[in-house]
Amino acid sequence: MKRVFIIAAVFMLPIISLAAEVTSAKITDFGIYSRNTIDTEKLAGAPTGNRANIDGIVFSEKTTRIPAKKDVRFGFRFVLDGTPSGSDIVIKRKVIHPPITEDKQVFTAHEYELTYTLGTETVTGYAFGSAYLMVPGEWTFQIFFEGKKLLEQTFTVYKP
Repeated sequence: MKRVFIIAAVFMLPIISLAAEVTSAKITDFGIYSRNTIDTEKLAGAPTGNRANIDGIVFSEKTTRIPAKKDVRFGFRFVLDGTPSGSDIVIKRKVIHPPITEDKQVFTAHEYELTYTLGTETVTGYAFGSAYLMVPGEWTFQIFFEGKKLLEQTFTVYKP
């Protein structure tokens, strides 16, 4: 039995040594942006129950002050570097916001996990699509890996 355990442990060494590690995290742009929607997918934990897969993101205004208006999109572009470069990791995205009431439930944050490829730039953000989502106050976006907060950006949403 000891021999089987030792053999199994030896074969697991390469797997353990390939565990991904994040060595740096950087916000490269932030503010109001425009984009093209490729498609949407169901996503538990998102206020609308969906997440948009997007392309062609252009930051039009570098600001942390965001008007609470329909179709305004805001967020930040970031990159996480690490080893092995190009490997996929699971990160958690969390948004802390003023109270939003939907179907008699009040939410002050939402979060979900997603797959991220080390060394690539990506954008996390929010789009005001419905009036009940346009809540003034501080909106804080956070990115976590293995329970450690790597990035944080706060925006102040105001009524124009």
